[in-house]
Amino acid sequence: MTPKVAIFYILAAFTVWAAGVVVLGKNIVRAAVALIFAFCGMAALYVLLDAEFLAAVQVLIYVGGITILLLFAIMLTSGISATGVRVTNDQV
Repeated sequence: MTPKVAIFYILAAFTVWAAGVVVLGKNIVRAAVALIFAFCGMAALYVLLDAEFLAAVQVLIYVGGITILLLFAIMLTSGISATGVRVTNDQV
């Protein structure tokens, strides 16, 4: 087994593990952070396949844009309940 194949298997296992945390995680913030790791793992696989431009686009668009936007949306809406009333620590 060549070192490139071994690195591929390690990166693939890491990416699948991170994607599993995204799908099966109960905490949405941890799932979003695992999504960042899954996207970075995919970018590393692109680099391994000699597609550096695609890896850079993956990091800039998905990690830098979409996932951070998702985290901001989670942080801004975390205190809103189903009735539309903001819940504070005093009311709980």
